[in-house]
Order: sequence, then C-alpha cells, then structure tokens
Amino acid sequence: MYLSDYARVGAIYYLTMICDEIVAPSSDYAVMLMIFYIIITWLEMLEQKEESIVPYCLLCVAGVYTLTLKLTAGLILLLLLKPAIYLIKNKCWKQIGIYLLLGLVVAAPWMIRSVLVSGWLIYPLPALDLFSVDWKMPAEYIYYDVAQIQTWGRALYSIAAADLPITQWFGNWFLTTLSGTEKLLIIGDIAALAVGVMAAIVTFLRRKWANLDILLVLCTVGCSYLYWQYSAPLMRYGYAYVLLLLILTMGWLLSSFKKLDGFVRAAVLLFGVYKLVAVIQCAMACSLLPNYVWQVDYATYELQENDVQGYTVYTPLYGDRSGYHAFPSVPVVNPIELRGEDLSDGFRRIYGTDVK
Repeated sequence: MYLSDYARVGAIYYLTMICDEIVAPSSDYAVMLMIFYIIITWLEMLEQKEESIVPYCLLCVAGVYTLTLKLTAGLILLLLLKPAIYLIKNKCWKQIGIYLLLGLVVAAPWMIRSVLVSGWLIYPLPALDLFSVDWKMPAEYIYYDVAQIQTWGRALYSIAAADLPITQWFGNWFLTTLSGTEKLLIIGDIAALAVGVMAAIVTFLRRKWANLDILLVLCTVGCSYLYWQYSAPLMRYGYAYVLLLLILTMGWLLSSFKKLDGFVRAAVLLFGVYKLVAVIQCAMACSLLPNYVWQVDYATYELQENDVQGYTVYTPLYGDRSGYHAFPSVPVVNPIELRGEDLSDGFRRIYGTDVK
C-alpha cells in the first residue's frame, strides 16, 4: 500500500457516497473530484521519484482551474511551494513566467465571466474593486451572500449569527447536522491535525528533510480542512478535505508498520467489494425510477408578475426561489431597470433607491 492508494480509497468512498445524491450540475462534486485527482497524482509522482519539476508545475496549473470551480479550494495551491522553491533556487525565470502565464490563461475565462455577471473581478471578494460598470452588484449584497452561505453551513440559519465564534456553534453543528459516520470522520480529522503538528515538529527537530514532501501534502489538506471547518462546514462543500486529511494521516502512520501491509490490503479489498455491492444495489433501485432516464421537472412556486419598462419580470411571493419556468425572474424587482432598450441588454440597479 502506497500513500496514493489510501487517497484512492478516499476517492472511491466519496464516489459511492454521491452516486445517489447528484441531482444537478453542482460545482461541489467537480471541485472535490479535482482535489482528489491532484492529490493522488501528486503522491504518485513522489512515490515514483519523479525527477522533472514540470509535472508538479502543471498540477499547480490544474490547481488554478480547481480554484475557478470554487474559490474556497484555493488552498490546494499551497502545493505550489515545492515547484516554486525549486524554480527560484535554480533561477528558472523563464519557466516561472511560462507557468504564471498558463495559470492566468486558465483563470481568465472565469474572471471575465465574473465581471460580466457581477461586475467584480473575483466574486465574492469586493476588496478587488477594479471595474466601474453599471451592472455591478452592490458590495453589501456580496457580504450578505457570504454570510448566508457561512451560517447555512454552520447550521445557524440566520445571518445575524455570522460573527459567532466557533466555540458557540461547533457543538450544535456537530450534533445536529452530521451522521454517525461523519461525526467519526470529524473526530478523526481533529486527531489527525494533532498528529500532523507533532510529525512536523519531529521532522524539523531531527532534520528529517525526506519527510518534507509528504508533510507539504498533509499541510495542504490540513489547511484546506481548517478553512472549510471555520468558514462554511457543510459536508458536501468539503468532503474531500475531510476524507483526505484522515486517511492520508492514517496511511502515513501505518506505512511505518510493514507487517500490517497485508492486513491493510485485505481490509481495502473487503471495503471495495462492499462498496461495489452497494453501488450495484443503488443502480438497480434507480433503474426502477422513470427519472433514471428523464430528468425530474423543476418545482414551481407562487410568483408575482411585475412590469419593468414593458417586460414582465417575476418575483417570488415567499423566499427567494422562482424555479425554472418563470423567466426572467429576480429576488426583488425594486430597484432595477433595463440597461438599454432591449431585454438582452440586461438589468441594473437604480442607484440612490432602497430595496423594497
């Protein structure tokens, strides 16, 4: 068993967990799978003693792509330390420029889209206020959006509680939102963080520099887990961090006990058979549903028709959901206006007025 094999076990577990949950093209699944891909490939190259720095650099470019899927995945770029130190130490300025340009090319469509949709270069970071466009989303809406995501993930369900310290919401979140298995995973992650810190201290005190590459991977997944835990810890937002931190730490510890390798491989084999049976049962159950082939229709909600310069715009009577069929729709119709003479020009806020 190599460390990359443990990461693969985590990926298999994640895939079998979501196979009956995917109901929309959500960004959460894509970004989690990209995290698994990068970590597995990175570890595999370390195990194969890859001498070229190029594959590591390209995986960092893949990390930039992962960030564009979900901004909170940005800590995967901590892996960049390995190729960056090598390139700077060897004064490879041309290569540094090439990889920076590659990262910019990968991120450019995402940033352009962000400006076109929200008026901000990177949403939701209102600190980067670079464009004066008339359709720009007000900064207070962004803060509200961020607070809503955080409080929802923390099981607080009120943006007034967005500033509560972790000591005041962790217990309720742990007890009320997690399944039994998820509680064990979180407890294991907390223990893994302690083990990782001790391992780092031992590495630097005894100067075991051969461990630095593995420590960098553990540090990356550990920091990603901590950011998820402190920001918006909804499980589907960070399942990859939760699984990887625990399973890689366990794998690193077990690798020092060579006599356990056969037992671990047998356990993994049994786990694989169990999950294979579970997936087959899930597929058979789903095959009986008509929506296994045809998508379930979107829900309909009670809406209000509003006239905006001759166009009918729909708003929900309750909450912020309008469904798929009512178009165009917005959460609030005041204060917005058409940007031009035609609907294709989009809407903008009428500044100087309050939202009603």
